[in-house]
Amino acid sequence: MSSAHSKIIQYIRDCAPLLYDIPLNYFSKSKESKEKLLLNNPELLRLLGCTVNPETQAITYDRLPPMLYRDEVQREENLFLNVKLIQVL
Repeated sequence: MSSAHSKIIQYIRDCAPLLYDIPLNYFSKSKESKEKLLLNNPELLRLLGCTVNPETQAITYDRLPPMLYRDEVQREENLFLNVKLIQVL
């Protein structure tokens, strides 16, 4: 991933609470806190493209989450075309 894409993703992460009406505490620095919140929020899991191992409760993240794509369809030509993201950029 290019440094420009990395900067865009960081900016989106900083704006996500406003864009998706997600409480700010969902973006805490504590890994334990994040995992607890994610496991209790299926919508956030979907937006981030997370999968949960049912046995261990371990969370795996997509490299580029669905929330970055137009209509949340993960196809290369849709990357960074989500309407909410365009409002920020």
